[in-house]
Amino acid sequence: MDKAFVVGAINAFLTGETGVYAIEGKATGFVTPGENLLLTDPGKDKDRVHRVTVTKVCLRRGKELEAVSKAGECNLLIYFECEDSLSLRNGVVVHSESATPEEIRKAYLNVLGNVFVVARDLDLNEKDYKNLELSDLAEIWMCFWRYQLNKSNKKDDGDKYSKRLEGLMDAVCTKLFELDGLNVVYSKRTNEPFMFNRIINHKDKAYSATMPDIMVLTEAVKNRVMAEFDPELYEVRHISKDNMIPFLGGCFYINGAAGVRINNTDVRIPAEMLVEKPEDDGTEAGNISNPDLVKWILLLNQMADAEKNEESVAFGIYEGYMEAELMKAKFLIPAKDEDGKLGVAAQNGRGERPAARLYTDWGKLRLLYDPSWACLVQTLEEAEVSYDAIINYTGENRIALYVSEDDFKRMKAGLAGK
Repeated sequence: MDKAFVVGAINAFLTGETGVYAIEGKATGFVTPGENLLLTDPGKDKDRVHRVTVTKVCLRRGKELEAVSKAGECNLLIYFECEDSLSLRNGVVVHSESATPEEIRKAYLNVLGNVFVVARDLDLNEKDYKNLELSDLAEIWMCFWRYQLNKSNKKDDGDKYSKRLEGLMDAVCTKLFELDGLNVVYSKRTNEPFMFNRIINHKDKAYSATMPDIMVLTEAVKNRVMAEFDPELYEVRHISKDNMIPFLGGCFYINGAAGVRINNTDVRIPAEMLVEKPEDDGTEAGNISNPDLVKWILLLNQMADAEKNEESVAFGIYEGYMEAELMKAKFLIPAKDEDGKLGVAAQNGRGERPAARLYTDWGKLRLLYDPSWACLVQTLEEAEVSYDAIINYTGENRIALYVSEDDFKRMKAGLAGK
């Protein structure tokens, strides 16, 4: 079977003929005039694939172009017709229908790396940023870091690249808010955006965890990335454009996400670059939120059952951080006047003591309790005087955190010993 023809556009341009376009690049496989091919723009979210017909194939001979009847496995130019109106740019790929997604993606990434990293040294201008999509910017970022790992840098390169990376980060932020909405990876277990982080293994057998991010996927890569994830644990939900800022604010300043990761790459935008932290409203109850606690609760709850054991390094780290934050947090406890006495929201506990319902923030509390309910503000230690605690119960026991009197005593003793 012949190798599929694939060429990524190092150069792309209009010709003088109406409806005829041309691209130049390094090809794999062979092509002849008259062939019907596909043009794919891997970085675009919409209008990604078009059918084209090759009208001419040329090779460069010095400054001259020589038309040939067949060419391949070399740098070449192909001219083609398309009934659609095309907007060509670096990175579009012309290929035969038999080309695999992996072959198309490889050609696309080679162009981005060769043009914007190797040739341009990440020195991008406003015209570049206007033409590039969010997916392109994320891939250029990753190409740059891979290239740098294999390159010996000069001492003065740091400042140069710092400014260029800053420009790239600003463009990523701008492109994120230009999307029609956000495709966010959710945890099916917590019903919240999945929290992505890493466990770092230090030399002395000590471990630490990076702060978690949420993940946004562009339409261009959504299906490819989600095919790598366990459908039992993950799903994608769409956040409307109008709700982007409130949604991100909740992820950062309620759930504790440190930023947004783009397309399952190492490209991340810190929270403060996207949404400002809410101002203090001057009241204790009004400012209750516990992002430093909630992130560890979510990281624990989203784990697969098989990972939740004492031998799991991640489980131990998350649990340790969570217990430390539990002792520092202030909680909202729904309360109502009942015959002249203030009664708190409680349910039957796992032992002899009832369990009071504690909430880390107003949003979770209001899922079950309307504004007719007042609130007490208490620490876990204050609540545990009379009650066990069930934290963030919203109708699903499996994602609520239960803390018995014995649990509390164990945690307190453990922290006192550190």
